[in-house]
Amino acid sequence: MQPLPKDASRYGAGVKGMGKPATSERLTSYPPNPAYGTGVCRRRICFTADRLRMTVSLFDDFHDMVVEIEHDGHSVTAISGEMRRFPKTTCPGAVALLQQFVGCLIAEGRAAIAGRFSRGAHCTHLIDMATLGVSAIHRDVKDECVELSISDKDEEERQTLIAHAQGSDPMVVELRNDVIVSPAEFSGQSLFGGFGRWADKRFTGFARDIWQMAQMIAFISHGRQYIVDGVHPIAARNEPQREGACYSYSKPAFDIAVDTVGYVRDHTAGLPPREQGRA
Repeated sequence: MQPLPKDASRYGAGVKGMGKPATSERLTSYPPNPAYGTGVCRRRICFTADRLRMTVSLFDDFHDMVVEIEHDGHSVTAISGEMRRFPKTTCPGAVALLQQFVGCLIAEGRAAIAGRFSRGAHCTHLIDMATLGVSAIHRDVKDECVELSISDKDEEERQTLIAHAQGSDPMVVELRNDVIVSPAEFSGQSLFGGFGRWADKRFTGFARDIWQMAQMIAFISHGRQYIVDGVHPIAARNEPQREGACYSYSKPAFDIAVDTVGYVRDHTAGLPPREQGRA
């Protein structure tokens, strides 16, 4: 168990908060992954500025996506996206909804902009990329990458989450059943069930952004417990317990969405090298 890094102020310091442990997403339609408990889920998010354009790229076990944000220094003037690897056949349809970000003011910040949109109606990952991209513009980021990892849960539901931004010591968080155990000042705070409100009160700027990234890798890591990309695709409509969770689980996509076969990658050994212009 490790303490906050020497440059902990970059990640933020807060007051102990309490929250209920999250309930893992009900993926009971899928067979269990026999390798779960021995691996690591990994994600890389990169921000690259080019004049009045911010490119946000995301690469992890389950996704490969890019969002490009154009702005005039004051507001978002145009936005586009591309999905290269994704869970459901309907996921690319969520890219069109990014147009709702046009006109958002850069100075409003990530939280204010994110609060305008229903995560259930959108792709949650595209929303995060767009709002984090706006934050990166506001922070005047030129080139920044954050690599995150989270170990599979052990028999006592413990995990280690690491977020490492280039040029900084890593932020190390020990979890048990999705609740923070260490750092001690955050002990007892769940990464779900009110985490966003808790984090918004305690962190700003890069510190808030990296905790958002940490929460989302914890969320997607639940998928490692199951084989979600097998040769027998499951239709979203056959998982009524997940309806409303995201774009592909909301109508009209919900009625036609099926699994993308073979989209999952196991990056336990490490992420591949970053490609120019993408994560």
